[in-house]
Amino acid sequence: MANWREIIISGSDAHLNSLNTETSLTASGLIYPNADGTNEQVIQTDGSGNLSFVDKDSGAQGAVGAQGITGIQGTDGAQGTNGLKGEDGAQGTSGDKGQKGEVGVQGLDGTQGTNGAKGELGAQGVSGDLGSKGDDGAQGTTGGAGPVGGKGEKGDLGAQGITGIQGTDGAQGLTGIQGTDGSFGGATFDYTFSTDTAGGNDPGQGIVELNSSTQNSSDEMYIDATDDNGTNINSFLSTIDAATSAIKGHVRISNRTDATQFLLFQITDLTVQNTDQWWVIDITNQAYLQTLHLQIQKILLYLS
Repeated sequence: MANWREIIISGSDAHLNSLNTETSLTASGLIYPNADGTNEQVIQTDGSGNLSFVDKDSGAQGAVGAQGITGIQGTDGAQGTNGLKGEDGAQGTSGDKGQKGEVGVQGLDGTQGTNGAKGELGAQGVSGDLGSKGDDGAQGTTGGAGPVGGKGEKGDLGAQGITGIQGTDGAQGLTGIQGTDGSFGGATFDYTFSTDTAGGNDPGQGIVELNSSTQNSSDEMYIDATDDNGTNINSFLSTIDAATSAIKGHVRISNRTDATQFLLFQITDLTVQNTDQWWVIDITNQAYLQTLHLQIQKILLYLS
């Protein structure tokens, strides 16, 4: 607590006295500070009775005055000639940031200045939209043939077409000369050969097909269970299928009117389809003289 040496007491018997205290002093509603100030400090009040020492040159910050009305923008004067650039002065200390004033009225545009030096090249702009497609160029030279792709899977065979109307019988041809007996044994059946190679379903009564247009390279034969004469050969094919050897038998396809056209295959497996309606026979070619070149022609089928 400050050591107060002089107190002025009003009244008829006023005189100077000395007061010493170790606690806060409150007099007439004023609370005095309990420590000495520094040299040349003065006492100030906060308006609530609390006294404190402050520097005599720094009073409390007054309230900010109201913003004055912005004056009307004057007209721009004529552009003066540019003076010589003076030397840069030293950087002054930054003042306190004032409140932001209202935006003034837009001044008139000044006269156009002389063009400045060309600036550096700007950054690459965003790409424009894609232009319309140009006309097609001339046809280039055709490249050489690519390698042959692998053999695709066999597709499903289409539905059986409607049987056409029976044509009228042709005139009886002359009886040919009896040929020499062949040496191929087994049973012989009358069938019609088709060059269709799609496979996948019943080729139709009396029809035989191979699975390759290169006939001697075929490895599957598709045959209906009934020949052209209505004879069912299921029991005969079942007997061949029952064989346990690797080669179950042989099949020879021969042109009915030209014995020089024939194909001879080994039979390695047989699979009946659609409740005994037709068969798939796995084959391997053993010999051929000429391929069967007609789209549909009558043949003799030898099975052994």
